Amino acid sequence: MKAVKIILAIIAVVALFVAEALTMGLFALDEATSEESVREALTESDIVSQLVDEALADGTVNMGGQYGEMMKAIFSTEAIDDFFTQYVTAAVNTQFFGDPYVEVADDELMAAFSEGIDQVNAEGEYQISPLEGELLRQAMQQEVPDLTASLNQQMEQYESLDGDLSEEVFTSITGDASVSSGTARIFSAAICVILCAAVIALCWRSRLGFLWCAVTIALVSLIYWGLATLVGAMTTSSASDHMAYVMAENGFRQVTAAGFAAAVIFFIAFVIFKIFSRNKKSTRNENISNTENTHI
Repeated sequence: MKAVKIILAIIAVVALFVAEALTMGLFALDEATSEESVREALTESDIVSQLVDEALADGTVNMGGQYGEMMKAIFSTEAIDDFFTQYVTAAVNTQFFGDPYVEVADDELMAAFSEGIDQVNAEGEYQISPLEGELLRQAMQQEVPDLTASLNQQMEQYESLDGDLSEEVFTSITGDASVSSGTARIFSAAICVILCAAVIALCWRSRLGFLWCAVTIALVSLIYWGLATLVGAMTTSSASDHMAYVMAENGFRQVTAAGFAAAVIFFIAFVIFKIFSRNKKSTRNENISNTENTHI
């Protein structure tokens, strides 16, 4: 019976390792493509500036002199950055999860542009007068259909802007990204919980199940830490590739931190249950000893 339990425990630990690797991969992909991760990737890769520059290079909003500098300042504001973050996130989700792509809307771009003018004035780099602001809006309004069309074309093809990397960074770990839905993550996490419970139950007498769970989760976390370190060390001149690297690193590091935290919790549980078990055994031995002395 003991040999059977040992064999079952080994099988459960191996299954836990595989399930944990898959679960962390799914959560890594989810974290990597979150709005926060995309925003950080946009900032580090400067891909928004590239998208805007390429769109403007097509002949849209071509203004020179002071107004040209003002236009550049407006397109560098947080309002414009937030606007493009929303749509680049949508483009990323389209590539990874097959979500419908939401095109850049003319009226929303104009609203972000007007907010950008207010931010430029607030920052003090330029003081755009109401008349100048109206001139800039009129110029923008005239060119906005061509600008949004160019931006939509760029973002729909963002993975091929100047590099070859896209979701392959993640799918090499997780397989088809379309399975990374909330249901799939919950299901895989539930399997991990069940397997952990099985390992703990099979090794309950020695309390080693907690330790095995801790070691298994820590090993998987170590693998993802290595992936995060490897991806973080990669360099490229491609803005789109760099964006994908940053997203991948963010996803790997998030699940690595969560994995090590879970491993620590299981290890603490092992220590607590082990101490409790020893104290209980010691108390029982003392009671037996006292009973024997009483009879004597």
